Amino acid sequence: EPLRNLPRAILLGVFCVIAIYLGANIAYVHVLSAPVLAATTTPAADVAQRLAGEKGAQGMSLLIVISTFGFMNLSLLSAPRVYYAMAADGLFFKAVARVSPRFKAPTLAILLQGALASLFALSNTYDRLLGYAVFADWIFFALAGVALMVFRSRRPDSPRPYPTPLYPITPILFILAGAGIVLNLFVADPRNALAGSGIMLLGVPVYFLWRRVGGGAA
Repeated sequence: EPLRNLPRAILLGVFCVIAIYLGANIAYVHVLSAPVLAATTTPAADVAQRLAGEKGAQGMSLLIVISTFGFMNLSLLSAPRVYYAMAADGLFFKAVARVSPRFKAPTLAILLQGALASLFALSNTYDRLLGYAVFADWIFFALAGVALMVFRSRRPDSPRPYPTPLYPITPILFILAGAGIVLNLFVADPRNALAGSGIMLLGVPVYFLWRRVGGGAA
């Protein structure tokens, strides 16, 4: 029953992540103190070193590397499907929409994602790349909340298998939170915010140029 179980699984996962993050931050402050935590760039390894020595710090660093590979797996599963969908809709190169007859996956889209990720990794530091990702993510997270309200207004007769609690307060609060995070990035890291804005805004003329020249035939 995906209409019932998927939202439940997502909500349960979100609450678990919140609990883990809060617990980790409480541990950081308790072990390191607030001034030390504000000054360090490796809080998890520092806490592990305080509690278990150098071996503990090395073990924590290894766990962080493993976690990074887990996130890379997520990126390789999700982002190429966006390229694939764009190509299938005639908004990107048609070859990207091809599915491997052997693996039943959009192989070229996955290779494209890997190549782009490699270029980004070679061109900038981790902190900068993370700043780009957070900035772009929260813009589109907020727009997803806007889209929910737009669709509910334009399609009042569409089925509502899973109601939004306290609608429209919930999406409005989410949109405001997302907008606040994006605006804060302009204050805290204007260079990254402006660079990310420029990259995304470049997509607008590229989109209209693609539509004009009939990019679906490419």
